Parts: sequence; C-alpha cells; structure tokens
Amino acid sequence: MTGRQPETPRVPNTREPNPNTREPNPNTREPNPNTREPNPNTRVPNTRVPNPNTRVPNPNTREPNPNTRMTSRPPAVWLLLLAAVLGRVREGRGFSNGSVASSCETLLPGHYPYNASTLASPYTVSASASTYRPGDSITVTMEMASNGSIPFQGFILQAMSRAGQEGWPVGCFTKIDTSLTNTLHCRGMQNSSISHSSQTKKQRLQVTWEAPSNSSSGDIYFCASFVQTYSTFWVKVTSGDVRLDSSVNRTPAGSMTALLLTGLSLGWPY
Repeated sequence: MTGRQPETPRVPNTREPNPNTREPNPNTREPNPNTREPNPNTRVPNTRVPNPNTRVPNPNTREPNPNTRMTSRPPAVWLLLLAAVLGRVREGRGFSNGSVASSCETLLPGHYPYNASTLASPYTVSASASTYRPGDSITVTMEMASNGSIPFQGFILQAMSRAGQEGWPVGCFTKIDTSLTNTLHCRGMQNSSISHSSQTKKQRLQVTWEAPSNSSSGDIYFCASFVQTYSTFWVKVTSGDVRLDSSVNRTPAGSMTALLLTGLSLGWPY
C-alpha cells in the first residue's frame, strides 16, 4: 500500500537585516493625524529683502497729536503778505534807479516794512562854503564818516531854507553826472533835488548846488537820506548852516555917503 508522503514545511524567505539601516529615533514625535496638509496652490507672499540704506526712524521723533486741530492762515494775512511783496518789488525798482520822486517831502525811501535807523548816521553831508550870495555855486559832499565802514548805495539830497516852509527845497543842482545821479523836480521846481541813478556803492560823492537868484531864502542847510541796504537807511542827515551873506541886504557904505552928499546939495533939512 502506497502511502502519501508528508509535506515538507516551507521555510519563510527571511531577509538578513541591513547593517547600515538607521535605528529609529525613540524621541521622534509621531505625526499628528489631524494636521492639515499644506495647499500646494497657496500663494507664497513675496517678501522683500530690507534695503540696508534705509534710514532707521528716529525713536525720539514726536508723533503728531491726532487731536490737534489743523488751522489755516486767514485770508487777511495772505493779503498783507502779498501787499508787502508787491510793495517791496515796487520800491526796489525805485531804489535801483533813484526814481524816488514820492520821497520829495519826507525824504523816506519807502522801503516797507522797514523804518529809518535810529543809530548815529555813518554818513555825513557838508558844504564847501559857510556863506553864500544869490546865484553862488556850492559844492556839497556826501561821504562815509570817519568811523564808517560800509559805503552807501542810494541817497536823496535837498537844500532847505531855515526861514522857509519845511519840505520845500531851494536852489537847484547843476553839472549832473548822469552815471551816478538823477535830478528830481520836487514841488514842481526844476532840479531842486538830486538822487542816485544806480546801486553803485559810494564812499564819497560831490555834487554842485546853485543858490537862488534872490535873497528871500535866507540861511540854508543841506539835508540828505542815505540807503545802505534795503532794510538799513538813515533819514534827514543835515549839514551845518550856510548863511546868507549879510552884505546882500545892506546898502554899501560908499553908496550911503554919495546919497548923503546929494541930499545936502539939494538942501535937505537936518
């Protein structure tokens, strides 16, 4: 009787462990099954690299107060500023070429909003004679004082009568050098005042004045205003008096003797 041979048990195919395999780290954290997988379509923000030259804000800078009320200048202030600018442009033109006819009475240059200096004037006015007769010519000198250091640029000059009305010039200026001076017809009188014709700096300037043909003006003096800069000027700087020659209104001794002899010959009573 042929019997069935028992089957030989199959030995499993066991692989030898790889000696280079890394042992698992017992401290490795198990992945959280609830962790949400990142969306591959999510847009990564474009992070700019900071500029090394960017100025760091000053930590001491005072933050603006959000409660501060912003105010604007009222229209009147702007109008005043505009008037000041326009006035300066207008007067600046007059200053540059000496066309200061509007200053005939006050001798003010009109440099708004500035006032005349109250300090001692660094400029002087003098006359070449201490007396005059009708029709005489006198040289008038305007110059820096001995302690002065800055030349003047502009001026206006008049001869004034001690006996006459203030603000009324007498006589006239002659021998005009138009490269340096202009004449003005103040009070309607021809060449009765003189001023600068350019902004040339002047340390010393001489002009010629001619006395009126009559003796009604009496003693006179010269009066000038000097402009150093637009904002610095002196007004009504005066010279010493120039007296009318006392013999002008007196009958000469020879004429008086002749008149007396004539009277005696005609039998005038004593």
